[in-house]
Amino acid sequence: SLSERAADLRASTPSNAAELLFPDGQAVQSRLHSQQKSLDESLQSFIDQKSQYGEYAVERLRMGTQSVIDTKAESLARASRLLDAFHPKATLRRGYALVQHASSGRLVSSAGDVGSGQEIIVTFADGPVTSIAK
Repeated sequence: SLSERAADLRASTPSNAAELLFPDGQAVQSRLHSQQKSLDESLQSFIDQKSQYGEYAVERLRMGTQSVIDTKAESLARASRLLDAFHPKATLRRGYALVQHASSGRLVSSAGDVGSGQEIIVTFADGPVTSIAK
């Protein structure tokens, strides 16, 4: 018949038509199970890939942070050494002394600033000494 020629599929009997309309349940279930397994594997692969990327990003961040910390610690140590070198106590430890007028506490910068018999305070690294100028 003309309808059979126009159809995509032809069934020879009504039973055969029913078989074609409703495929075997076990075959459908097997195909669905296979597709689910494939989806599960793809999802797990995607998760693993993103997890590795996350671990890589965390490691890079940790390394970058540690590098900044190391650089700042080195800079701080350098600044600390400079401060120690220029601290007045460091100068006193090298054998110098700080001389002040006993009455006013004003620093003496020249021998001409001290008169004979005037009381002065000489500060060394380990402490002060009171003295009388000659």
